[in-house]
Amino acid sequence: MACTSKPQNSNLELAIANDRMRAAQADLVVAEHANRPVVSLTGAAGFRNGYLPEIAAPRFNVAAGVGISAPIYSGKRFTLQRQSAQIAYESGQQNLASVQAALQRDLATVLADMESNRQRLQNLQTQTRQADKTLELARTRYRYGTLTFPELDTAQTAVEEVQLSRLSIEYSLLLNALEIKRLTGEEF
Repeated sequence: MACTSKPQNSNLELAIANDRMRAAQADLVVAEHANRPVVSLTGAAGFRNGYLPEIAAPRFNVAAGVGISAPIYSGKRFTLQRQSAQIAYESGQQNLASVQAALQRDLATVLADMESNRQRLQNLQTQTRQADKTLELARTRYRYGTLTFPELDTAQTAVEEVQLSRLSIEYSLLLNALEIKRLTGEEF
């Protein structure tokens, strides 16, 4: 199972779960810092008109300011925000674990199906040889008149059914390979 580590890197569902987890973690950090005082500095520089004695002449102007904002009373707002962010973060962790488990389970299922289809294909080779030998024998018997046409037709149908089964199994193997690529996030 060499491809079980690849879903960690490039699977779309896993990438979305990781992004949600990072967003919830950022919200948790913001909620932790929401009740702290804020010091803000502002500054501006430019030209301005409207100063006496020459109202129309632009003059260089500078403005600076300092602001402090400290929460005095907010009820349970910050506590509830922090709890909400913590719950969202834990939910994100559970979602990430669930997506990882589902990917591993799906990958194991596809690999088991693939192995089963390979075994069926090997078993079908024996059936193909038997059906070919039966058809060869039926043609010989038909040529010598000891077999009727419906019996020859039945032998030919058996060969075609085996070939159809082989194609069906090969198609299933291709679908399994595509599913592995989808689960591992490979381009196809």
